[in-house]
Amino acid sequence: MNRRQMLVCVLMGLGLMIGMTQLATADEAKTMSGKITKIADDGGSFTLQDDNGDDTEISVNDDTTYSLNGEDSNKDATVKVNAAATVKVKDGTAMKVSVSE
Repeated sequence: MNRRQMLVCVLMGLGLMIGMTQLATADEAKTMSGKITKIADDGGSFTLQDDNGDDTEISVNDDTTYSLNGEDSNKDATVKVNAAATVKVKDGTAMKVSVSE
């Protein structure tokens, strides 16, 4: 293999590694904080407003866990309008909702 072919192979390998890294990080959960401003009528989502005033609609499902003042809780006791919340979100769905009153 000559130098040019080797360089092409190395560059292609690096490109592949960078692409895989970006795909892996896209699926990672992120933590958001703010105030709950709205709860959907069906209870399947709520709106979280961050400190900049930006709203994000966040879905919940049967796998979502809830914490109120550091203790395990349930959706009805935790997700309330005007509650300050920290939410671990993956793909637009809450994995964990934590509220401190």
